Amino acid sequence: MLRFLSERRGWVVAGFVALVLVVGLWMWGAPRAAARASTLMSDRLGVDAHIDLARLSLGGVELAGVELRGRHGGFVVRIDQVDAQMSLLRAVFSGTKSVRGVSARGIDVTVDLTHEGLDDSIAELRSQAFGTTSTRSVGSASTPGGGRTYAIDELSVHVVDSHGPLVSMTNVSLHKKRDDVLASVVNTLLGDKHTDHAAVGPSKLALSRREGEWKLRELEIDGASVRSLHDGEGKERPLASRLRQALSSLRPNTDTDTGTDTDTGTDTGTGTDTDTGTDTGPDTDTGTGTGTDPDPAPLLFNRLTPDVRIAVSGVQIESRTPGGHVERIRDFKLELSGGGNGWYRVAAGG
Repeated sequence: MLRFLSERRGWVVAGFVALVLVVGLWMWGAPRAAARASTLMSDRLGVDAHIDLARLSLGGVELAGVELRGRHGGFVVRIDQVDAQMSLLRAVFSGTKSVRGVSARGIDVTVDLTHEGLDDSIAELRSQAFGTTSTRSVGSASTPGGGRTYAIDELSVHVVDSHGPLVSMTNVSLHKKRDDVLASVVNTLLGDKHTDHAAVGPSKLALSRREGEWKLRELEIDGASVRSLHDGEGKERPLASRLRQALSSLRPNTDTDTGTDTDTGTDTGTGTDTDTGTDTGPDTDTGTGTGTDPDPAPLLFNRLTPDVRIAVSGVQIESRTPGGHVERIRDFKLELSGGGNGWYRVAAGG
């Protein structure tokens, strides 16, 4: 009996000591968590990161007041709250592979394409965040239940170039679970509402990963306005040309250019931006731009699931023809549905 009491007393003492150690480590580590998380995020992403507050719990880590800046300028990302769901005990041994899910809320992204340091900031971000095998494996780490989940809510994106506002998106949400991605956008504006632009109303998008490739499963757009009246006259640069240059600046430079991509450089107000390149990069665009491009329809349908559903309605289009006439299409609508047997039904009107 005395031996049992002594063993029990020993377990109680050991448990008390362990509790004191855990509490002590927690109190010691909590004030340093924000600084440590800022350093890890900076090293991981190749940006200047600052975190106002970090809270630790047995279920994961919560970050508040996150700010990410390009090390050479050009973009700023502010996030109200980030939650990483993981087991802290497993994190000690597995690191970021222990993360089961990540959610972020209240995100504001601002990109200035005119900033002289943007290219260097994007290059460093791309190199650190996507340039190593270990980093890529973390993003695809397998976890119980079919993979890591991601959730983004209340996202806003603003992009400006030398001509003014270029992209504005508000109240964007993005949720990924296993092999499905669901996204919604309240408003999207390309260009300036007072000149050429493309304004898209409430939209929903669903993607599914099939055989290792992401394909469109559902798209719904309720209302849009497209105006294309300026074709480079005066100082007005075509919106499509502005968007193309922005994408070329931001996307990874992985194209294997054959050296014949010769932009004539007349995209400075004449409206004759004629890219005659034969870019054979991974974007599968093998056209020469001389009128002999292959039929794009097969490429388009290859990016759709067999049971795809597309519903676009309430689109207003205003454009200028080469002869100078203005044409308008009111209440344009498009419906596309897949029968699951390789055939698609398309209906359009307006």
